[in-house]
Amino acid sequence: MVTIEQRRAQKAAVMRHWRQTSKGRACTNRYVKSDKRKVAQLRYQQAARVEAVEILGGVCQCSCGCQDSRPFILEIAHKNGDGKQHREEIGASAYGMSLWVKRNSLTKRVWLLCPSCHVSWDKSHQCVGIKNSP
Repeated sequence: MVTIEQRRAQKAAVMRHWRQTSKGRACTNRYVKSDKRKVAQLRYQQAARVEAVEILGGVCQCSCGCQDSRPFILEIAHKNGDGKQHREEIGASAYGMSLWVKRNSLTKRVWLLCPSCHVSWDKSHQCVGIKNSP
């Protein structure tokens, strides 16, 4: 009768042999290549977003005066609150929105807001963020 330890050893030997064959190496190389592509794509998307933020001014454009300038925090917001409709028109996601801003750099339809200002504007159309004190 074969014990559990012997079965595990047999299975480990089979897996070791499979990894050493060309099929096993090709399979692992394919996964490494796809990971490299994903990383490259993510870097390209992040660079496009940073460029879109720079085109729109690079700081929160709300009237409360918070002046947040962290590029990965700022959000592209629609001034008229028609973001869903606009994204459906152009068929864009967040990345697609960054590309649209790059192509239409003179647009008055979108602006940059920090998350707290964006939530305030979405609910009441006025910011309740930090006010400039004289």
